[in-house]
Amino acid sequence: MMRAPSSVELIDATVKSTHSDNGRTLYLVALETGSSILVEDDLPHLIGAPARLERVTRENGMVFYRFAK
Repeated sequence: MMRAPSSVELIDATVKSTHSDNGRTLYLVALETGSSILVEDDLPHLIGAPARLERVTRENGMVFYRFAK
């Protein structure tokens, strides 16, 4: 059973690089704050392109990022 997130914040970012291994694709993404994170996604994203991410914070405080749909 999936729980609804307690909050979702949209963030502007730029795709910097990609790494594929064992069927997984990880993207190195630079956030508007200057921080960089890894985001897993099955859809292709162009390196150097702007991206819109969602910063999801669960009720228990866990935070993760995903590409906005």
